[in-house]
This record gives sequence, C-alpha cells and structure tokens, in this order.
Amino acid sequence: NSENFLNINFSKVLNHIKEILVDKSNQENIQVQIEPKIFELDINYAIPLGHIIYEIFDRLVKYNKKEKGRLINFEFQFTESDFYCIIIDDNGSGISKFVDFNLKNNPELTILDILLNQLKANFKANLEDKTEIIIQFKKTEIRTYQSLEKLLKDYQK
Repeated sequence: NSENFLNINFSKVLNHIKEILVDKSNQENIQVQIEPKIFELDINYAIPLGHIIYEIFDRLVKYNKKEKGRLINFEFQFTESDFYCIIIDDNGSGISKFVDFNLKNNPELTILDILLNQLKANFKANLEDKTEIIIQFKKTEIRTYQSLEKLLKDYQK
C-alpha cells in the first residue's frame, strides 16, 4: 500500500495485469519478468500507463500462443533528465503478422494512441523476429482536476 493517493505501487499494478492476462489465456508456458520489482509512480501517469501496458500485454498473450519458453520482460527505467522509458520485450516469434502497430491506421489501437498522446509519449515497435516495444515520455505535470484546482487557488490569492 502507498502512504498517499498521489503515488501508487505500479509494480503491483503490473503484476495484477500479468495475472489477469496469463490466467485468462490458460498458457502456462509464459513467464513475465518485471524490473524493478518494486516502484511507485504518480497516479497521473499510472492510470494511462496501466491501460497502455494492458493493451500491449493483451496482444502479446493473445497472438503468440503456443510457443514454449515464452519470456516477456517489462523494464521501467528512470533517467537523469526526468524521462521515463518502458521497454517491453517478448522472445516469441513476433506479432507483426497479427497486429499493425501503426497507431494512426489501426482503429483497434485508438485508445492506445489517445493514451500515448496524453503522456506525450514516443512509441516505437520493433516486430521483426521478436517483439520489442519502447515507450518514452518526459515527466511533466499532467493537467488533472487536482492540478487545475491548485492553479485556481493560486490565482485567487
């Protein structure tokens, strides 16, 4: 449990997504590794990022079904210049024949595109022999009800 509601234990969110999708698929051959094991994230990033990760994991599990020794790595990196980098790597045969990750041309991925735009994130998908997805975004203040309320109070002073 987090001590406040502004930050949440995002590794718990990722583990919950993993349990839902791997259990739903009835695939015992999939292992998912999450690094770092424990980290917190501002809720304004965690909500859209949780949806983004769910959409991507769902497609990885759905379209690479019967391969033995499947390993999906999720790595979350914090850089010195306040950039976040998420790398999702799947050693399966790749999902390029099933999913077009051209976000602007695929109506199935509209929500993914909207959420990435909300974070002002860069999205790159390498889908050759395996699947590697990289999402990068800068830590900036996302306009939320709480931040707008604070601005209004500051303005009224």
